[in-house]
Parts: sequence; C-alpha cells; structure tokens
Amino acid sequence: MREQRRARLAERQILLARIDRRDAMGALAGAIDEETKSAALAERSRLLIAGYGNMQSPADGQSLRDIKAMTAGLAHLEGEADKARDMAVDLIGEHSSRLAMTETRLKLLEQHARNARRAVSVNKQTKELSEYERVARKLLGRDQARSGTPT
Repeated sequence: MREQRRARLAERQILLARIDRRDAMGALAGAIDEETKSAALAERSRLLIAGYGNMQSPADGQSLRDIKAMTAGLAHLEGEADKARDMAVDLIGEHSSRLAMTETRLKLLEQHARNARRAVSVNKQTKELSEYERVARKLLGRDQARSGTPT
C-alpha cells in the first residue's frame, strides 16, 4: 500500500514537473523572441539615424530643428531597444538555467517513479508468492494427513 502511494505521488510530481518544464520553455522562447525584436528595432533605428545624418542640410532653421528632433528621438529609441535587448539576453540566461534545472528534476522524478513502480511490482509478486506458499502448505498438509505421514 505504501509503495502504491509513493508511485502515485511520483506520477503527480512528474506531471507537475512537465508543466514546469513547458512553462520554462515558453519563458525561454519569449525571451529569445524579445531579444530578436529588440535587436532588430535597435538596428533599424541606427539605419534611420544614419539616413537622417546623410540628408542634405535644409535651408531653413525649422526643418533643421525637426530633423535634429527626429534624430534625437531615434537615438533615444535605439538606446531603449539596446537596453531591452540586454535585459532579454539576461533573461535568456536565467530561463536557460531554469529549464536545465527543470529537466534535471524531471529526470530524477522519472527515475523515482520507475523505482516506485518496481517496488509495487515486487510487493505484488511477493504477496502472490506468499499466497501460493500458503495454498501449497495447506495442500501439502492435506496430502500428508491423507497418507498418514507426520509432517
């Protein structure tokens, strides 16, 4: 009975570990996606800044101020995208570690579950053998009683 409880508990723990692994994989995929998007945004911002820098200087002051404001906004956006990319890279490391720990835990739990199932099987076989022994003794006792031989 105790072995069966252990086996059921191990199966529940495996189920929870698989859910945790799925969550860790999703978080890692999200961090990788965020890193890719942020890097692309930063690169696009750099290209736009370079494009505005290569433009011919406008004749009036207002146009020059507008171009400088746009360039400053793009530079700020590039900086924010770079920060987001750096944060995403850090998250990738954290989520990779979490996924590795989850995988290790899942393997250990699967081993414990195999051991628990094996214990249930051994316990069942032992009970069956003891039942067979009891029946064999009973039958042997009857046979000896019939033949008149002492046991």
